[in-house]
Amino acid sequence: MTLTPPGIDTAAVDAQHARLLALAQRISHEDIPAVLALGAAVVLHGLLEPAHLGSILALADPVAAKEMRTDHRCLADDLAFLDELATSDPGSPDLMVLSRAILDRLRSHLERDQRALYAPLARLREVSVAKS
Repeated sequence: MTLTPPGIDTAAVDAQHARLLALAQRISHEDIPAVLALGAAVVLHGLLEPAHLGSILALADPVAAKEMRTDHRCLADDLAFLDELATSDPGSPDLMVLSRAILDRLRSHLERDQRALYAPLARLREVSVAKS
């Protein structure tokens, strides 16, 4: 029995997540376009997780899975607000505060996903390979 949809390489999805996490650690909150781009990539990655990871998500802690979905929606809303503020009032003193808060949340979200979903997924792949 396979837990992932046919044709989906979970290792590639894991690698994509790792790249997002690495990027989140490198960018500065002062680079608003980079924060917006990273945020959009994280939200998109989150929206595609059910299609990419299939039944594996059913094995995740239901509370954590719900929290991940809620985070994606909140991040999307916050990113839209950051984009609107950057466009309408680029000199706003709130811009850097909001950008830092969003970047901190993106990092936290990616780190939590790594612990709750991607590290166990890697262990599951190792067990599956060892059994074959």
